Amino acid sequence: MEQIPVDAWKTLMVFTYPHEAHVAQSFLKSEGIDCVLVDEMTVQVHNFYSNAIGGIKLQVRESAYAEGLKILKKGAYAPSESISQEVVRLSKADHFDREHCPFCQSANISINRKPKVLMVVVFVISGILFPFLKRSYTCFDCGRQWKFVRNKT
Repeated sequence: MEQIPVDAWKTLMVFTYPHEAHVAQSFLKSEGIDCVLVDEMTVQVHNFYSNAIGGIKLQVRESAYAEGLKILKKGAYAPSESISQEVVRLSKADHFDREHCPFCQSANISINRKPKVLMVVVFVISGILFPFLKRSYTCFDCGRQWKFVRNKT
C-alpha cells in the first residue's frame, strides 16, 4: 500500500456542520475526486467546538485542488466569484414571490431581520419595543441577497 505524505492534502472548503461536509464529500467522490474530512469526529462529539477548531475541513490532494473547486462550484457547494455579495433592491411593485428566490427560483431561502436605527433609539428612550425591522432575504442555493423596496433605485 502506498504511503501518502501528510502535506499531500489541501483544504478545499471548511464546514460548520458534519452533514454539510458529508454532502460535499459525496458529491466530490461521485465525480471521482479523492477527498477526506478532517476534524469531523471532534465536531460530532463536541458540536460547539466547531468554530474553535476551525470547522470540518474537506481536503483533497494538491493535484486535484483546482478540479475539486471547479466541481464544487458547478454543484453550487462553493460560491462563484461572479455572484456579488451586495444586497439587490427589488421593487415591491413587481410582485415577486416572497417564498422563492427571484434569481434561481429556489425555495431554499432565509429571511434576515435587522433592527433599524430608529427602533433602537425609540426603545432606549421609551423602553417600548416597536417592530421596525429591516427585512432582507438570502438564497442558500445561489448565494444572492435581496430586499424589497417601495421604488426601484
